[in-house]
Order: sequence, then C-alpha cells, then structure tokens
Amino acid sequence: MSKKLDLTGQKFGRLKVIKEDGKNKHGHILWLCICDCSNETIVPTNSLRSGNTQSCGCLQQEVMKVSGRKNKGNSVNNGSDNGMWKGDDAGYDAIHLWVRRHKPKPRFCECCNELPPMDLANISGEYKRDIDDYEYLCRKCHMTKDGRLEKLHNIKNMIDGSVYIWQCTVCNTEIISQQKPYKCGKCKSVDKFILLNKLITNKIFGEI
Repeated sequence: MSKKLDLTGQKFGRLKVIKEDGKNKHGHILWLCICDCSNETIVPTNSLRSGNTQSCGCLQQEVMKVSGRKNKGNSVNNGSDNGMWKGDDAGYDAIHLWVRRHKPKPRFCECCNELPPMDLANISGEYKRDIDDYEYLCRKCHMTKDGRLEKLHNIKNMIDGSVYIWQCTVCNTEIISQQKPYKCGKCKSVDKFILLNKLITNKIFGEI
C-alpha cells in the first residue's frame, strides 16, 4: 500500500502548507496554506506540485504593478492615458487580447486542474475588462460551461451520420456542422474553415 501523501510543512513558492482540508468536486485533496503575506488560502494538490499556484494571489498583483510601471515609462501612452482607450466598450477580440496580456496562463485548466488550458473563457458573460472575470479552461470544461457540450448531446437523436467542429482560420469562430461551412457569419470570410474534430458517428458520442 502506497504511503498517504502529506504536504504539511512543505513550501511551494510563497505558500506553506498548514494542513489537509478535504477534497474538491474532482476528488483532489485540498490543502490549507498560509502565504508569506499572512493570507490563508486553500489549494488542490495538483496546483501546488505543478507550480500553478505559488501565492494567495499577491504575487500576480505585484507582477501586474511592475508591468504597469514599465508601461508608464514608454513613450506611447497605455491604458486610460491613451486618447483611444475604450475601456469596457472595446470589442470582444480587443478585450480578450488585453486579458491575455495581463493574466498569466497556467499549466493546467483552472476548472479540472488536469488538462492543459486551451481557451480563455469569460465567467460572468459580461465580457468586461476584468482579469478576475476570466479563466483558462481546457476544451472540454469550456464546452461544458458554455453549454456547447449539452447542445451536442441534445442533437444526437436528431441526426444520422457524423457531426464535425469546423474552425474559421481568420477569426477562430467554431461551427458545428455535418458539412464544411462556406461562409463565416462573424468575419464574413469565404471558404476559410478547417476541420477541428469529428464528434458523432452513427449517433454515438465517442470522444466526449
């Protein structure tokens, strides 16, 4: 019988493990940790051992402050100092780009803590310029949270044959269809789709 994992007393970045604190919904052991800044936080085993979480959040805030000071030293005005700054009124792609620049990408999905993150997902659905309102997810967790996975399961009794996920190479829009789409409804590009994945064959979901 393998020895039970005990991280008590170990240090991971700025976090020192105090004690075991139950399990999360995925069955991962949770640990109560104290940060160098004296704040307490609860972190799963995977996040500690992978280096995905190294503080209570204070480290990320410090990195952002340093990054902000460097930007202020540039000759070009950034953020609200720029006359063209639109804040939350910026477009979908612009806000996603801003969040990607300010939110470090973790090694693992922030939901399941198992698979590498593929997508940056908005939590509230309001798409504001707030890094705390976004999370990096693997494709399966992203599709589960935004309802795409449920929709795919709902159509399995409505069709006979195969269903595919197609992606526009111009704007990365994904479309679920039995045939290759001709025109992208978002960027209006013509014949720019590539096949991402085959989802259903003979009404049976295989990979999902």
